[in-house]
Amino acid sequence: MSKLIAVLIILLLGWAGWKFAEYYQTRMDSSKETEVPWLPPPEEEEAAELPPALERSYQEAKSKGARELKRWLDAWRASVPEPRRTEIDLDYVEILAVTDPPAAQRAFAAIRKRPAPDERIRKRIEGLARLLE
Repeated sequence: MSKLIAVLIILLLGWAGWKFAEYYQTRMDSSKETEVPWLPPPEEEEAAELPPALERSYQEAKSKGARELKRWLDAWRASVPEPRRTEIDLDYVEILAVTDPPAAQRAFAAIRKRPAPDERIRKRIEGLARLLE
């Protein structure tokens, strides 16, 4: 009887080892699939994007109007990279121009003094200048 129990224990250990090896192999295969390959540094345009959570809060503030967008800008301005910061400032001016044109002109004058980060933003500034003047 003790020999039978010993054989059963050996078979059980063999079966457990085989299952563990099977499990380990599937884990290794799945980790290779999810492994992130080396990525080059982001393009300048991609680097200027906001993190998803910040983008979401920006869109919410923008939909609530100029006052809420101004609060958002005051809170997060330091966290926003430069080309995107200027775009958001211009969005603020556009929204503010509907409700308070003199304040929009003052805010736009401050933005206009800064150097435009790229050609696309420069064109947008020129278009807003024609609209606000």
